[in-house]
Amino acid sequence: MSRSEPSAGSLDEMGAAAARAVRRVCVTRGDIAAVVGVGPLASALHAAIGHLGVTCHVLPQVTSDSDLSRVSVLLDASGDPVTIDTLLERAPRYCRIALVAPVYGQLVDVDLYRTVHSKGLEVIGVADGHSGNL
Repeated sequence: MSRSEPSAGSLDEMGAAAARAVRRVCVTRGDIAAVVGVGPLASALHAAIGHLGVTCHVLPQVTSDSDLSRVSVLLDASGDPVTIDTLLERAPRYCRIALVAPVYGQLVDVDLYRTVHSKGLEVIGVADGHSGNL
């Protein structure tokens, strides 16, 4: 196994984090979900949602041009503060958002009233921020 390949234990941990995120954000039939990010965690989230028979798109990143208007559930697997800020900006009204990956990098200012409250977004933190684990 190379250094870039995750161990079986970390894959089990990612699968558990994905299942926990899908439960906590209440993904159900009729939802349209999008997973933001790449890598094993994004793959685990896509698989967990796929088992429910829910339409799920994987987006490597969210930009100001991203059309998320039909998405009801967003799951961030990037942990990137800038991506999360853009996700909050682009999320449609009443969307449920799960922050699944631990956040890393420089902090960004987020206008919670404008991006979250006024749009009726539900933001759920799922990552274990204390240990840096999923």
